[in-house]
Amino acid sequence: MKESTWPARRGRVVCVLCWVLLVVPLAGCSSVSQSGSRSASQSVSQSGSTAASAVTTVRGADVVVSGDVPQSRLREVSRDARDAVADVRQVWGDSVLVGRVQVEVASDAADFRRRGGNTEAGGQVAATTTADDHVVLAPALFSRVTQQGRVVVLTHELTHVALHQADRSDISRWIVEGAAELTAYRPTRLGLASAAPQLARAVRAGRVPTGPPSDARFRSAPEAAYQEAYGWCAFLVHRFGLSTFTHFVREVDGGRSGAFRAVFGVTSDSLQGEFAAFLRQQIDNGE
Repeated sequence: MKESTWPARRGRVVCVLCWVLLVVPLAGCSSVSQSGSRSASQSVSQSGSTAASAVTTVRGADVVVSGDVPQSRLREVSRDARDAVADVRQVWGDSVLVGRVQVEVASDAADFRRRGGNTEAGGQVAATTTADDHVVLAPALFSRVTQQGRVVVLTHELTHVALHQADRSDISRWIVEGAAELTAYRPTRLGLASAAPQLARAVRAGRVPTGPPSDARFRSAPEAAYQEAYGWCAFLVHRFGLSTFTHFVREVDGGRSGAFRAVFGVTSDSLQGEFAAFLRQQIDNGE
């Protein structure tokens, strides 16, 4: 399929990188929902002149998965995406992701780029949420990640869809990515040291973050920034509770000025000591 036949997608895209997936730890994480445990009807349609070049679509109750890939892969993604939808709703409520979520599975790197996939980090990018709320999965997601890892990636991306943040350049990146990471890793029950290994190494070496990462850090050191954002959001949930944290994110989404102090009753600077103590405790205890 020629590149020009794909609709142009403009605006900000949000992506998750392969190093966020924790392939090895996730392989033994039995607490993650198993896709086979949930039932949902699926229908399959196909278009194209030959089976080799046909774009196949698998339609489930909550998800539509399409791509020029084997039907078995689309069914696999559909099952994983159903788990991810349920995980997102556990945090953000049943009113999100209403209607069928659109997930596209790229057949190769060029197809990933045509569909709107972010290729700035090369082969590290596992998935992208486009400005029109389509989730595009890269081939690396199937060659380098376990089934449980795919659910984590899909949950991360579907959090962006649920919160409609893919094209929100006015929201700090730590909120966008931290909220998605928190939602994605929460069902796994992985400890902070396992979910954020680079952050854990920094803390053990005495390089303890004092607050959330800046937007500039996401550009200069994305791996560290993702993990620091996750650590900061995990701390906020630990300190104030999940419902207060989600209320804060929704207030930011709604454009409320000064939402952090209004919701949490403190400034981020005043939490530096507590945050550092939280990180040390979680990492020293291997949690």
